Parts: sequence; C-alpha cells; structure tokens
Amino acid sequence: MQTEINRRQSDRGVVDSSSRQPDWPEFWGLFASWTFVLSYIAGAAVTVCVGLGLSKFDGLDYVPRIASLSILRELGPGAAASAAVLSLVSWAHRCGPAQLLLIIRGTLVRAFLGVIAILPVATAIALASSFVTGCGLYGITRSSFVAGAIQTLTPDDCAVGLKVAIASVLLLGPLLRIALPALSRLAWSLPLKLFAVWLGLCTICLVTRLLVSAILGGHTQ
Repeated sequence: MQTEINRRQSDRGVVDSSSRQPDWPEFWGLFASWTFVLSYIAGAAVTVCVGLGLSKFDGLDYVPRIASLSILRELGPGAAASAAVLSLVSWAHRCGPAQLLLIIRGTLVRAFLGVIAILPVATAIALASSFVTGCGLYGITRSSFVAGAIQTLTPDDCAVGLKVAIASVLLLGPLLRIALPALSRLAWSLPLKLFAVWLGLCTICLVTRLLVSAILGGHTQ
C-alpha cells in the first residue's frame, strides 16, 4: 500500500525530502567500477592497435610512446568522462522522473567534479594496462616500455589531458541534463539504456573528431 502511494506521489511530482539525494556511496562505487573497466580496456585496446600497425615495420619500440601519448591526451580523460556518464545512467534508472528533476543539477555537478578528481587514476590504470599488454603480447621489455612512456609524461601533455576532460564535461553536461530525465521515462532495461548511451558517446566522439579535423584542416590551407 505504501509503495503504491509513493508511486502515485512520484507521478504527480511529489517526492519525499528524504529521497531527494542519491545514494552517494553506491554512486561512487559505480563510478569507480566503470572507471577501472573502461580505463583498462582503453589501455589494452590502444596498445594492441598500435602494436599491430607498427609490428609490420619493426617499429615495436615506438609502441610505448604512441600508446602512452594517446592515453595521456585522450583515452584517460575519455574513460573518466564515460565512466561518469554510465554511472549517472545506472543511478537515474532507479529514480522516478519527478525525483530526478529535483536533484539532477547538483548530481551532475558532483559527478563531473569527480571526473577531474579521478582523471589521474583513470590515466594510471590505462597506462598499467598498456604496460601489461605491451610486455605480454609484443614482448617489449619492461625497461624499454617504462623509458618510452616516461618520455610522454610532459607537463604540456598532462595539460592537454586536463583540457580534454574539462571539454568533455562541458559538452556532456547539457546533453545529460536533457537525456537523463528522458531515459528515466523509458521502460527500457538498464543494459539497453547503457548500450544506447554508449552508442551515443561513440557518435559524439566521432563527430567531434571530424569537426576538429575539418577546423584544423581549414586553418592549415
């Protein structure tokens, strides 16, 4: 009976004040889990792709530099931002539309501040995954991999990674402000919502890359 009353109140936009805040320990647990999974996959994937290309030209010595540079500048920030988005989708799946509208702004702010805070962790996990993949799959020595990776750890490259993380937050914030309430109204399962959001993230990354390439190409002409 009480559950039915709460559901009716939620449908009318009446939400108990005690339920206006998300379960933050659960949310940060989701955030940490997604960060680990996405960062590890990103580090391993970029190392495999770079290694496959360079192995044809006996260029495996350059794998640590190229993979580490990609992780530092793009994949680390991308993994942190994607982890925040998927965590928000998982959290919003359990909220009613009325409750979500009351707390979404503060939740987005905290989540995206978390992106900046967890960026070094995401980058470190991706670098560790790259190290394991490069040494295990391509036989690169540990000393060679570490030496090559250290050459990319410059302040300028770290600054680029931070700028990419901030740009991702500024881009995704307004989109999620609209998308999360819309998703909460859908009767989709959580895996289907996560898959749809993942496709959306991939599309945004592709369009952004094309726009940047077009802008840079126009400036060089």
